[in-house]
Amino acid sequence: MSYAICRVQKIKISGIGGLQAHNQREHEKSYTNPDIDWSRKNLNYTLTENTQNINFNVRADERIAQAYTGKKAVRKDAVKLCEALFTSDKTFFDKLTEQEQKHFFQDCYEWACNRYGKNNIISAIVHLDENTPHMHVDFVPITYDGRLSAKAVIGSKNDLQAMQDDYYEKIGKPWGLERGERADFTDPKAEKPRKHLETAELKKQQLKNEIQELENLKEKLKNEIFSLPAKAETNNRLLAYLNKTYGIDIQILKKLIINGKLFQDNENNACFVGYKPAYLSKIPIIENKSIKEEKTGEKEYSFRMDGSNRNIVYVFNSPIEAISHASTVKYYKGENSWHEHTRLSLGGITDNALAKYLKNNTRIEEIVFCITGIGNRFTNDYMKKYAEMGFKVRSVEPKHKSFNEDLLYLQKQTTKTVEETKEPEKKKGLSL
Repeated sequence: MSYAICRVQKIKISGIGGLQAHNQREHEKSYTNPDIDWSRKNLNYTLTENTQNINFNVRADERIAQAYTGKKAVRKDAVKLCEALFTSDKTFFDKLTEQEQKHFFQDCYEWACNRYGKNNIISAIVHLDENTPHMHVDFVPITYDGRLSAKAVIGSKNDLQAMQDDYYEKIGKPWGLERGERADFTDPKAEKPRKHLETAELKKQQLKNEIQELENLKEKLKNEIFSLPAKAETNNRLLAYLNKTYGIDIQILKKLIINGKLFQDNENNACFVGYKPAYLSKIPIIENKSIKEEKTGEKEYSFRMDGSNRNIVYVFNSPIEAISHASTVKYYKGENSWHEHTRLSLGGITDNALAKYLKNNTRIEEIVFCITGIGNRFTNDYMKKYAEMGFKVRSVEPKHKSFNEDLLYLQKQTTKTVEETKEPEKKKGLSL
């Protein structure tokens, strides 16, 4: 969403020299504006008849001598110059061709001429050598009846609001721009308007917006650049490995494969896919050997298993732990019980993935920390942090070192019980 921006301000006599030097790029270096790219200085242009640099003070005095009709002498501290700044954000200008951009600033210039008087304008310079194109229009505040009065020309708060309305209707709307929030000055209970921004502050705000746009673009490019490894023809070896080595439920594994959360690659790795996908965690399929998890991509998009209950999230430090917990829940509570809660893997010990998930899922009320291993030492810190943010927090610890060990122990005990149950039958058969 791009806004129609027009800012008008009075220029103190002490500031006219600096304004002139900045607008006309009279120096080869600016200590106050690092945004200027001096190699693009030649792209700047003026919309007034004077194409050469002028003396703002001299030109302002000439206009006052020509148009001022007051009986009293002009005070030495009188405001004799004002400036209007016209711009939008970089997104808006990037969509315009060079010719369309010139037409836009020409429209802004003509609007200023109609409002402040063409003969009162001493300079109108378009800057294309900074981050965002913009135009400075400098004018002498001479009224139609010959008074020198910045107060009368710029007007009150209501006049400034009317000016913004007029600018939006005649320039902003035709160019597809939005109008900023309109404040109600007549209602004392209404929300106060935002403070008028000086040029430097406006540029600072624009720069923040552009930084955010670049961050969004960076995230988009990361997602486009990130690519998953080639998949194997079947996931048979993956299923056998995770079931036999980790005891994970086959039906849960198949469901993850269908949902694109899990697959076997051509190099025989078990690949756990994160959100979007912009993250991948993989472990080699090597039976009876120690393994090392390999992680690529952004951890904030780490692996997760979405559940039906959108008010609670269980947090683990690895995909294996999350899936092992789901398998254990299914064993105790039944076929579809593991679908209830969302399980999120941090992909390590930092909470980036949790912070990102909570930002995108505002319905979450409770966080259950199920962090094992070295990451468990951070559980109390995380619980305190998120409790202060208003979340209900608690922690769940496995009976053994990890939730996967709990699962394997459970299966071992179940197998032992089944074997003990069958043993008398075998003896009975032998005695026959």
